[in-house]
Amino acid sequence: MQTVSVSMILLDSADSAVGNLEIVLKFNYLISGLTASPWWQSTMACIADRETGRIVLASGPMQGRTMLGETGNPLEQAIKADISKKTVGTLWPPGHPPDYVAGFHSLETFPWALVVFADGKTALAPIIAFRNGFLIGALILVALVAGIIHLTIGQMSDTIRHLAKRAISVAAGDYGDTIKVDSHDEIGQLAQSFNRMIEGLREKEMIQRTFGSYVDADFARVLMKKPEVGRLGGRRQEVIILMSDIRGFTPMTKNLSPEKIIDMLNGYFSAMIPLIQQYHGIIVDFVGDGILAFFEPINESLCDATHRCMQCAFEMNADIDRLNQQMSRQDLPELKMGIGINCGPVVVGNIGSEMRKKYGIVGAAVNVTQRIQAEAEAGEVVISQSIFDMAESHVTVIRNFSASLKGVASTMQLYTVVPKTTHPQSG
Repeated sequence: MQTVSVSMILLDSADSAVGNLEIVLKFNYLISGLTASPWWQSTMACIADRETGRIVLASGPMQGRTMLGETGNPLEQAIKADISKKTVGTLWPPGHPPDYVAGFHSLETFPWALVVFADGKTALAPIIAFRNGFLIGALILVALVAGIIHLTIGQMSDTIRHLAKRAISVAAGDYGDTIKVDSHDEIGQLAQSFNRMIEGLREKEMIQRTFGSYVDADFARVLMKKPEVGRLGGRRQEVIILMSDIRGFTPMTKNLSPEKIIDMLNGYFSAMIPLIQQYHGIIVDFVGDGILAFFEPINESLCDATHRCMQCAFEMNADIDRLNQQMSRQDLPELKMGIGINCGPVVVGNIGSEMRKKYGIVGAAVNVTQRIQAEAEAGEVVISQSIFDMAESHVTVIRNFSASLKGVASTMQLYTVVPKTTHPQSG
C-alpha cells in the first residue's frame, strides 16, 4: 500500500527541539473523494512533482511509474507542462468523446499536484446525455415547427390555388359565390379583396345588363337599391317622359355617305347622352335619330323630377349650337332638334328576358309624348299641360296652342317654353 510520510520537528517556547512528529497518510485516503465517483473504476490518479513531473505516488495502472509523459502519451506530456505553470486545469484531447480526459490541482502545502485521468465516455456521460437530450429535443422542436409551417403554408397554398381557380372563372364571366375567409392575415385580406372585386364586377355587370351604358353609374347604383330593379316585370308609376328628334334628318342625309351619316349621329348622341345622364335621366331607346328617356322620381316629388327634365331639355337645345360648330368643321350639315315633354302613368321595370333585359317604360303616355315631340319646331321645347302646371314658375311661354294628337280623344293644350331668364321672342 502506497503511503505519504510527513515529518515535523516539535519546538518548545524557546525554539529548542523537544521531539519529532511523523504523519503517515495512505494514498487511498488522499484520493478517497475520487473513489466515491461511479467512474473511478476507469480512472488513474497520481501525485506528481510540479517542477519535474516526477510521480510521487500513483494508483491503478500508473503504479510503478516514475515520470509523467515517460510513455510518450501526449495527454500526460501536456499535463506535465501545465502543472508547472498553473495551479488547476483540465485537458480535453481530440475526439468525440476523447478516450481520456485529465485534470490537475496543486496541493498548497507541498510542491506537488494531484493529477487524475478518467475515461472520456464515463467522465463526460452527463454532458453527452445532456447533448443527446438537447439534440433530440431540438429535432422534435424542428419537426414540430416544420409541421406547423407545413400546415400553415398548406392552408395558404390551398387558398391561393382556390383564388387562382376562381380568378379563371371570373375571367370567363362566372362570378359564383364569394370565397370563405378563415383568417385575418395577409392571405385573409387578399381573399376579402377578391370578394370585394367579385361584388364590384357582379354589380357592374348587373348595371350593364339592366341599364346599359345610358345611365349614370352613380344613379344606377341608387336605382339598384330598389328591389324591383333586379327582376323582370314592373310597376305602374307616374314619370316625366322626354323625346327628342332631329328635324329634317332624312332629306338632310340623302346626299351624304353612310360614313358621314354615322359620324353625324355619333356626334349628336355623344353630346346628348352625357347631358341626360347628368340630370339622372334614364334612356329607354334610340328611335332612329331620336332619343326616348324618362325621369323617375327617386326620393323626390314628381315636381322635382319635372324640373330636372326641363333643365336637361334646355341644356340639350343649348348644346346643339356648340355641336353645330363642330359639325361645320367636319363638313357636316347643321342639326336642328325638337323636344317634347309629357307626364303620365306608365309601367316602369325590367323589360325582356333573363338573358337580355333593360330598365324601361311602356304605356300610352309614351306614345303621347312622341306626338307632342312631333309638334315641336326646330329648336323648340314643347310641353303638355300637366308639365306646364308643375313648371310654370320656372319657364317663359313662347307660344301656346291646341293640337289634335293621333291616338288622343280630345285636343291637348301644348306650350312652347324657354327658361325663365330668357326673354320671349316674337312670332
